[in-house]
Amino acid sequence: MPFSAFFNETVTVDNRAKNGRSTKSFIAEQRWQAVMDQLKEGDYILIQFGHNDEVPTKANYTPEDQFAANLVRFITESRSRKAIPVLITPWPAGNSTLKARSRRPTLSMPHPA
Repeated sequence: MPFSAFFNETVTVDNRAKNGRSTKSFIAEQRWQAVMDQLKEGDYILIQFGHNDEVPTKANYTPEDQFAANLVRFITESRSRKAIPVLITPWPAGNSTLKARSRRPTLSMPHPA
């Protein structure tokens, strides 16, 4: 069922997702800039990435520190437009690299005042 089916005609769903994109490729292909160009105050922006970022053998691979930095960028830039970012992005918990390092990465963002 399309996401838009959960809303009435007062809500516009503008799906900018593109199959196979990572945070890295979404930025490189100027897809994020296209979102920012049209983002308005009060808009909700649902952000979901993860599985295309985590595989080191893929061209779209994004190292975990850059993945976190990209998510922070999405949040910060959305907030700068007074939009409301919502992360629906899981941290790649099954990533063997993360397990090997015996640590769980965190993403910290100050809550807007």
